[in-house]
Amino acid sequence: YPALIWGELNADDQRKDYDADDDGLIEITALAQLDAMRHDLDGDGAPLATLSDADKNKYYAAFANALAGMGCPFACVGYELGKSLNFEEDDPSGAYANWLPIGEQDAPFTATFDGGGYELSNMTITSVSERIGLFGRLAGATVKNLRLTDVDVTANLPAADSSSVAGALAGIMTGNISNVYASGTVDGNARHVGGLVGIATPAVIESSCANVAASSTSDGAKVGGLIGMVNATDKTVDILASCALGDVSANGASAKAGGLVGSAKGANVNIRSSYACGDVSAGTSSIAGGLLGRNEGTGANKLNISASYSTGSAAVATGNLKGGFIGASGSSTLTVADSYWDVTTSGIAAASDTSKGEGKTTAQLKSPTDAAIAANPASIYANWDPSVWDFGTASQYPILIADGISAADQQCE
Repeated sequence: YPALIWGELNADDQRKDYDADDDGLIEITALAQLDAMRHDLDGDGAPLATLSDADKNKYYAAFANALAGMGCPFACVGYELGKSLNFEEDDPSGAYANWLPIGEQDAPFTATFDGGGYELSNMTITSVSERIGLFGRLAGATVKNLRLTDVDVTANLPAADSSSVAGALAGIMTGNISNVYASGTVDGNARHVGGLVGIATPAVIESSCANVAASSTSDGAKVGGLIGMVNATDKTVDILASCALGDVSANGASAKAGGLVGSAKGANVNIRSSYACGDVSAGTSSIAGGLLGRNEGTGANKLNISASYSTGSAAVATGNLKGGFIGASGSSTLTVADSYWDVTTSGIAAASDTSKGEGKTTAQLKSPTDAAIAANPASIYANWDPSVWDFGTASQYPILIADGISAADQQCE
């Protein structure tokens, strides 16, 4: 970029280093810079060559007077927050009052976004787009160490769209998400709705939680407290040490709703050390489950769930396809181990068939502590990893040991 000729001052002394910690991530301290990421989807610190001059200038204005290469010591690979940002307080002009998701179906965000433990708060989206969230589409991207609080996301599609997706963090994603927390609401008429992500395929979601009320009015919707749909036909999706606390509702007909995941199918889907607390409801001829709505895998597909639990109720408008833990198990290989639902809070009694989890009372689920488990090898939590779980006191459900997500943010009521 041009530099002033100012006395004996070196040109580089006038430039700003946007990677002060030399980690290859460009630092964001303003909403205009967050917005400018849409012009640099691969995170290399340069606007896309195909952009108009007007859009390129928006990027240059957001990162004014940058050092060559944005200051990255070798090459820039993405972005990181340098402070918390509030979409209300930090946007007096209202330029970002209705956030436009970053990344589209044909132009996804492919870089790293590190929240640095900071918070993005009060993001509002009301959109007719097919891909809705902070990011519309993530492809092979990494998002980590981020808090998204008090989000208000609404899909307002003019007509039914079977490919529409909405989530607080992303509409649809492949890649890795870790240590991300979201709170607020995601609603409207998208077909796939998740508290965090609408569709994950293929992906690793780890140490992440959502306390988001997730809902859809669309017929055939797939709605989950964390992920609306896991869709990895010939791939692997891992959901590890994660949780969902918000209520889930799929109000249309023929829907699937789950406290953690609405529906799942894939060559190898693994849900481990995770839980859901919200109540789950679905419309006519629908399926609802405390943790998972429906296993939609077929043939050689595999779904493995271990060391997980749910506490919420599951209800459907008509029919009986509901389950305390899993609403319907599908025809693929399903393995459920050391996993439970709360028969007291859900109102769904324990069954002799334990292939879809085991029913336990609130007292049983809350009674173990670390010391009690050590003293009783027959405990229902004997096979749960103590490096992942905090069993708390005898009056609490287990929660996760997770960086950046407090115990208060995880505790089931």
